[in-house]
Amino acid sequence: MAPSNEATQGLRERKKAKTRSAIQTLALRLFREQGYDATTVQQIIEEADVSESTFFRYFPTKADVVLFDDFDPVIVEAFRRQPKELSAISAFRRAFSDSFRQLSTQDAGRSDGPDASLSLGSRTAFGNTGPAGGHDGLAGG
Repeated sequence: MAPSNEATQGLRERKKAKTRSAIQTLALRLFREQGYDATTVQQIIEEADVSESTFFRYFPTKADVVLFDDFDPVIVEAFRRQPKELSAISAFRRAFSDSFRQLSTQDAGRSDGPDASLSLGSRTAFGNTGPAGGHDGLAGG
């Protein structure tokens, strides 16, 4: 008996998430070891043992490897739920606060790949060598 379409889709989605996580984890490790600018997409592809088309299916650019986060949709949804009378900055701060307060300890320190030091927020460690061309996009300078 063939598996149901729902079960197959669930497996497919889990495999995609696992592949995306593996590519990102290995890329972030290379960025930390060599620097963002010194790391090539080809090095990431070789380290992750995926094809170039697979890499670009998950991450349209090298910068997207750093910018993508599984928690982004959670934060966006929390932002949308904020009262309309809040300023955009206040709503954004409150959305972040609400989202992180709801994370389990496991989610907050999660790393799906072989390098356990690549937990939530590790992408901010690139400082001035990140994909935003000398500005990490997360701090004021």
